[in-house]
Amino acid sequence: PWEVVTAQAQSSTAAWAAMLRQMPYMALLRNLNNLLKHGVTRDADALGYVVETLHDPERVAKSKQLPFRYFSAIKALERNDSTDDSEAVAKIRQALEEALELSFANMPALGARVLIANDVSGSMSSKPSAKSDMTMAEIAAIFAAAAYKKAEHGTIVSFDDTAHPRETLPTSIAAIARAITGHGGGT
Repeated sequence: PWEVVTAQAQSSTAAWAAMLRQMPYMALLRNLNNLLKHGVTRDADALGYVVETLHDPERVAKSKQLPFRYFSAIKALERNDSTDDSEAVAKIRQALEEALELSFANMPALGARVLIANDVSGSMSSKPSAKSDMTMAEIAAIFAAAAYKKAEHGTIVSFDDTAHPRETLPTSIAAIARAITGHGGGT
């Protein structure tokens, strides 16, 4: 299994470079920081392969990854301090944001006026599993952002013990999700 191979290859740049084009989509998504850390993405062809694979519409659809997996990978890149290759990080991040947008390609249009309410109460700061780096609030925010983008005239109101109307929002799902996640009061 990939988990065994990648665990054994932790310190080998050559092994990571050799595995790059053989990794299934999810393995690639989960090992982006390893590829960066070991310098695999310093090679222009390798970086091009990673970027093209991540935001290829067919690969995104075929992978059936839940949208929050892309957001989780974006967050992991933001926390990555093991590389000085900011150009590669920026390109990979852009590819992940495009993949996140593509992961909602089949979501139907929602109509003219839509109110989206996302829960940002304290209980939403819990994680779906012990291994997750995502919170329930972030996962809800991703779906709220996608709904917002599919509405002709959407409005997002985050709520905890009060309502928090979100007036001006960015354009990408990832940026909207970041903008509507915060607060954490009671319900």
